[in-house]
Amino acid sequence: MRSRLLLPLLILAAVVAGCTPAQARLTVGISDQHAETFASPFYVPAKLTVARYIVPYDVTSDPAQTLKLEAWLAGAAQTQQKVLISFEHSRKDKKSAGKLPSPEQYRKAITAFKAKYGKSVKDISPWNEVNRKFDPNRGEGQPTWNKPDTVARYYGVATRVFPKSNIVALDVLDQASVGSAVRYIGKFKAAVAKHKLPAVKIWGLHPYSDINRFSTSRTKAMLKAVGKKGDVWLTEASGLVQFGADFPYNEDRAAKANMCMFTIAKLTSRIKRLYVYGYLGSPSFDSGLVGADGQPRPGYTVVQKRQVGPCKQP
Repeated sequence: MRSRLLLPLLILAAVVAGCTPAQARLTVGISDQHAETFASPFYVPAKLTVARYIVPYDVTSDPAQTLKLEAWLAGAAQTQQKVLISFEHSRKDKKSAGKLPSPEQYRKAITAFKAKYGKSVKDISPWNEVNRKFDPNRGEGQPTWNKPDTVARYYGVATRVFPKSNIVALDVLDQASVGSAVRYIGKFKAAVAKHKLPAVKIWGLHPYSDINRFSTSRTKAMLKAVGKKGDVWLTEASGLVQFGADFPYNEDRAAKANMCMFTIAKLTSRIKRLYVYGYLGSPSFDSGLVGADGQPRPGYTVVQKRQVGPCKQP
């Protein structure tokens, strides 16, 4: 009897051993700004367990943004999501959006956030997409785009305010030309060393250009730049349904790009989380897994089934 039981156990062990670390450990979730996302009948079946929301660093002093955050947090709680909050520029007006707080102002703001929402939020990103150039006319992008030293100081503040949280030290965008992202990472690392800040445990990468141009080269360059220490979270990633002239509306192309996204997530076992942006599409930047009619698009099935596909032009 013992020998009969031993063979199935050995087969099971071989199967488990055959799974790569990236396959076994990748956690998939959503990065999305809509509270109604969690009410979708297709959300729970997608098996998403972590969720990311971007807020202005001064959210507790902005009533409009506070209402949006609390509605989103309620939906996340109802669907049992582990929440990652990523801070960014103020949204009170365009002038405020372009002005960075001092480290002390930043500390006071995120301390107020912790006092109000700390029980619901365990994972923190000190600043969203730090290297996306700020456009003062539209109030978009980040005023941190050329200030890696300031971002490093925000990271240091966040580690002190949230000592028990997972801290995503740097959320960086690959962009069409990855060179600027690589240089930003290098300057950030130098600033961390200069200010004697805690060693980075989690890096956040946004491999949009790679995913939608069916490539892995930019992500590999960023992985090389961050070095061999620390986990990596893909804190924003998605196939684009529609974005500007370069990406006209095409749900099938977006689905294939999402397959490439999962290939990128398997480049190294250090990539532990993938946050798909986003669940619901928007007119200006449409990467939604669900369409305006509330029905799943082809990309939804890719994410639900964690389908891997080639990173080459279809």
